[in-house]
Amino acid sequence: MRYTETEQRILDLAFDRASRRLRRDPHTDHPRADHLRRMVVALFEKGFRDFELIAGMAANKKYIIERKSKRKANGIGRGPLSPQAGSRSARHSTPD
Repeated sequence: MRYTETEQRILDLAFDRASRRLRRDPHTDHPRADHLRRMVVALFEKGFRDFELIAGMAANKKYIIERKSKRKANGIGRGPLSPQAGSRSARHSTPD
């Protein structure tokens, strides 16, 4: 899609800010930069025009996606849940 200079500036600023919020250099091709850029464009296409808002939303979403991916790769969240301290099942369990 073709954007005006002003629109392109909004997209560039939003990507720059989102990258920095994720502690990545926006001027290098950091891992999954294309995905972050597509998220910025998608928010712009939905009608958002405030680059700070777009940056915050894209960075938050990207952070959540990457966090879930890391947790899944590390096997966190799989298997039965262990009883939490103070829960009914923990209070009423019998010692071995």
